Amino acid sequence: MARKINVKLILKLREAKLSRNQIADSRHIARNSVSDVQDKRCVPLSSVKQLLEDIYHEVNLDEGFGLPLETKGHTATLTRESQYTMVIDCDADAIRFIDYDAFFVPSYSPTVIDEM
Repeated sequence: MARKINVKLILKLREAKLSRNQIADSRHIARNSVSDVQDKRCVPLSSVKQLLEDIYHEVNLDEGFGLPLETKGHTATLTRESQYTMVIDCDADAIRFIDYDAFFVPSYSPTVIDEM
């Protein structure tokens, strides 16, 4: 059975200038696993916005779905035409929704609740 790797810990140890071998030996992790950990913290918010829009348009055939992006410091807010929001807080390492389901409901849907 595969063991979970504490990626955040490996990144912190790298920042502390420990080598791959030192990290692997001290944490009993395979050296290749340590090497496989990539620091991908910096994804442009515009890319996140575009990816969400592209996926949503493709899955729901909903061209009315739009996500204006507003940034303030290390926080970004994506707002639907229905005024439901998704807030990405980089400092808190969190994504918050007023209502997750309402945020992703198709723009052409008359209600937030799925119809049967």
